[in-house]
Amino acid sequence: MEETIHQVFSNHEELKTAYRISQDFKRWYDISNRFKTTEKNTEDLHRWYLQAATIAEFKSVIKMLRKHEVQIVNYFRLGATNAKAERLNGKRQRFITQNYGLKDKDFFLYRTAGYFS
Repeated sequence: MEETIHQVFSNHEELKTAYRISQDFKRWYDISNRFKTTEKNTEDLHRWYLQAATIAEFKSVIKMLRKHEVQIVNYFRLGATNAKAERLNGKRQRFITQNYGLKDKDFFLYRTAGYFS
């Protein structure tokens, strides 16, 4: 496996660069960076933006990260995410999809109470 990766990277330098940049982001997003200051985390993220901007495929990722930068950096400051709320929203949406078309409102409320209890 490692030999194949080495061959691909030796033949496609841009793919090697993209992989390195993606791994840099993964290291930046690690929870161990929680102990850095907010300013340092923001500075490191902006440095990553500059690296990633050299590859066109990362432009949409950069745009999304910039849009949510405050919340992302707060993850390190507070150590909390909105994962529980997202999970509940997904569960609610799945329930609605599965019960689409129910005409009996009382039965729907009964199913809702059972599903979320």
